[in-house]
Amino acid sequence: MMKIRLEVSLEHAVAFLSDPYAGELAPLDVDERPIASAEGCIAFRVRPSFEGGADITVSSEGPPASNEPDFQGTMNCDSGVISISDSGRFNYCMFPIDGKRVQIQIWTTFGQEDGMWIKLSPLIEY
Repeated sequence: MMKIRLEVSLEHAVAFLSDPYAGELAPLDVDERPIASAEGCIAFRVRPSFEGGADITVSSEGPPASNEPDFQGTMNCDSGVISISDSGRFNYCMFPIDGKRVQIQIWTTFGQEDGMWIKLSPLIEY
Protein backbone atom coordinates (compact mmCIF):
# COMPACT_ATOMS: atom_id res chain seq x y z
CA MET A 1 0.00 0.00 0.00
CA MET A 2 1.14 3.52 -0.77
CA LYS A 3 -0.14 6.44 1.29
CA ILE A 4 0.84 10.12 1.23
CA ARG A 5 -0.59 12.73 3.57
CA LEU A 6 -0.57 16.36 2.46
CA GLU A 7 -1.13 19.15 4.97
CA VAL A 8 -1.25 22.56 3.31
CA SER A 9 -2.89 25.97 3.68
CA LEU A 10 -4.73 26.92 0.51
CA GLU A 11 -5.80 30.46 -0.34
CA HIS A 12 -9.30 29.15 -1.06
CA ALA A 13 -10.80 26.17 0.76
CA VAL A 14 -10.94 24.11 -2.46
CA ALA A 15 -8.42 21.67 -3.96
CA PHE A 16 -8.44 20.07 -7.41
CA LEU A 17 -7.62 16.63 -8.76
CA SER A 18 -6.69 16.61 -12.47
CA ASP A 19 -4.14 15.76 -15.14
CA PRO A 20 -1.54 18.52 -14.64
CA TYR A 21 -0.62 18.50 -18.34
CA ALA A 22 -4.17 18.85 -19.64
CA GLY A 23 -5.52 22.13 -20.99
CA GLU A 24 -7.72 24.48 -19.04
CA LEU A 25 -9.65 23.11 -16.10
CA ALA A 26 -13.40 23.01 -16.47
CA PRO A 27 -14.98 25.68 -14.28
CA LEU A 28 -16.47 24.01 -11.23
CA ASP A 29 -18.85 25.54 -8.75
CA VAL A 30 -18.52 23.71 -5.45
CA ASP A 31 -21.10 25.88 -3.60
CA GLU A 32 -22.21 23.98 -0.51
CA ARG A 33 -21.34 20.56 -1.94
CA PRO A 34 -18.16 18.94 -0.65
CA ILE A 35 -17.23 17.51 -4.08
CA ALA A 36 -17.96 18.60 -7.66
CA SER A 37 -16.75 17.00 -10.89
CA ALA A 38 -16.53 17.71 -14.59
CA GLU A 39 -14.70 16.06 -17.45
CA GLY A 40 -11.04 15.93 -16.45
CA CYS A 41 -11.32 17.65 -13.07
CA ILE A 42 -12.65 17.08 -9.56
CA ALA A 43 -12.91 19.91 -7.04
CA PHE A 44 -13.32 19.22 -3.34
CA ARG A 45 -13.73 21.36 -0.26
CA VAL A 46 -10.97 21.31 2.31
CA ARG A 47 -10.57 22.87 5.71
CA PRO A 48 -9.84 26.59 5.33
CA SER A 49 -6.43 27.93 6.33
CA PHE A 50 -7.84 29.85 9.33
CA GLU A 51 -9.07 26.49 10.73
CA GLY A 52 -5.73 24.75 10.25
CA GLY A 53 -5.60 24.14 6.52
CA ALA A 54 -6.20 21.18 4.23
CA ASP A 55 -5.48 17.60 5.29
CA ILE A 56 -5.52 15.32 2.23
CA THR A 57 -4.50 11.66 2.16
CA VAL A 58 -3.87 9.96 -1.19
CA SER A 59 -3.57 6.20 -1.19
CA SER A 60 -3.84 3.05 -3.25
CA GLU A 61 -6.41 1.83 -0.69
CA GLY A 62 -9.45 3.26 1.06
CA PRO A 63 -9.35 4.61 4.62
CA PRO A 64 -9.43 2.15 7.51
CA ALA A 65 -12.95 1.10 8.54
CA SER A 66 -14.45 3.14 5.72
CA ASN A 67 -18.07 3.50 4.67
CA GLU A 68 -19.13 3.98 1.07
CA PRO A 69 -17.11 6.77 -0.61
CA ASP A 70 -18.70 10.19 -1.01
CA PHE A 71 -17.56 10.24 -4.64
CA GLN A 72 -16.73 7.53 -7.19
CA GLY A 73 -15.74 8.07 -10.77
CA THR A 74 -13.09 7.72 -13.44
CA MET A 75 -10.93 10.28 -15.18
CA ASN A 76 -8.82 10.24 -18.34
CA CYS A 77 -5.21 11.20 -17.68
CA ASP A 78 -3.47 11.15 -21.04
CA SER A 79 -0.15 12.09 -19.43
CA GLY A 80 -0.26 9.12 -17.03
CA VAL A 81 -0.07 11.57 -14.11
CA ILE A 82 -2.73 12.98 -11.78
CA SER A 83 -2.14 15.87 -9.39
CA ILE A 84 -3.57 17.74 -6.44
CA SER A 85 -3.52 21.47 -7.09
CA ASP A 86 -4.97 24.75 -5.92
CA SER A 87 -7.11 27.29 -7.78
CA GLY A 88 -3.97 28.83 -9.28
CA ARG A 89 -3.02 25.41 -10.77
CA PHE A 90 -0.01 25.03 -8.48
CA ASN A 91 0.62 21.27 -8.23
CA TYR A 92 1.31 20.20 -4.65
CA CYS A 93 1.68 16.48 -5.42
CA MET A 94 1.76 14.48 -8.65
CA PHE A 95 1.08 10.75 -8.78
CA PRO A 96 1.91 8.33 -11.63
CA ILE A 97 -0.92 6.06 -12.68
CA ASP A 98 -0.72 2.82 -14.63
CA GLY A 99 -2.39 3.63 -17.94
CA LYS A 100 -4.37 6.64 -19.05
CA ARG A 101 -7.57 6.13 -17.02
CA VAL A 102 -7.77 6.31 -13.24
CA GLN A 103 -10.52 5.19 -10.90
CA ILE A 104 -11.11 7.69 -8.10
CA GLN A 105 -12.88 7.28 -4.78
CA ILE A 106 -13.09 10.13 -2.27
CA TRP A 107 -14.14 10.05 1.37
CA THR A 108 -14.73 13.13 3.46
CA THR A 109 -13.22 12.32 6.83
CA PHE A 110 -14.14 15.49 8.71
CA GLY A 111 -14.70 14.67 12.35
CA GLN A 112 -12.34 11.69 12.18
CA GLU A 113 -9.10 12.96 10.69
CA ASP A 114 -10.51 16.33 9.59
CA GLY A 115 -9.73 15.90 5.94
CA MET A 116 -10.19 14.11 2.65
CA TRP A 117 -9.07 10.59 1.71
CA ILE A 118 -8.54 9.88 -1.99
CA LYS A 119 -8.04 6.39 -3.40
CA LEU A 120 -6.46 6.26 -6.87
CA SER A 121 -6.39 3.05 -8.88
CA PRO A 122 -4.27 1.90 -10.63
CA LEU A 123 -1.61 3.91 -8.84
CA ILE A 124 2.03 3.07 -9.58
CA GLU A 125 3.74 2.27 -6.30
CA TYR A 126 7.52 2.44 -6.00
